[in-house]
Amino acid sequence: MDRPDGSQSTAIGWVFVIFGILSAVMAAIAKDMNWLIIWIALANLGVGLGVLLLSLGYLVRAIWFLPGREMDKGGHELQKCDYCDFKVVGPAQPCSAMPTAELKDAASRIDSDNCRRILAQKGFLPE
Repeated sequence: MDRPDGSQSTAIGWVFVIFGILSAVMAAIAKDMNWLIIWIALANLGVGLGVLLLSLGYLVRAIWFLPGREMDKGGHELQKCDYCDFKVVGPAQPCSAMPTAELKDAASRIDSDNCRRILAQKGFLPE
């Protein structure tokens, strides 16, 4: 079975929206108060669920980090840092690929405490 890509949610959403609109039309022609309340409730439920499922369908399509999705690397490949085994997406370079002088200049941009600790242990950064 394929993972849903949002198209199932979108189709079901349109069905609910159409059902809600038809229920609103039925509420407009209802003669009995009980049927009027039922048709209004069904119209609200149909349109509400329909809009929710339409939005969910587009949201599911927009989420690129769901399991089973391939991340668009833009032709860049993953490079692994020899020091901390952290994977970096190109065009960025891992710390192990930088010259020592450039690495000291880039130290302020390193956010990972683990990377900073390893680089300090190897003598590339002041502790």
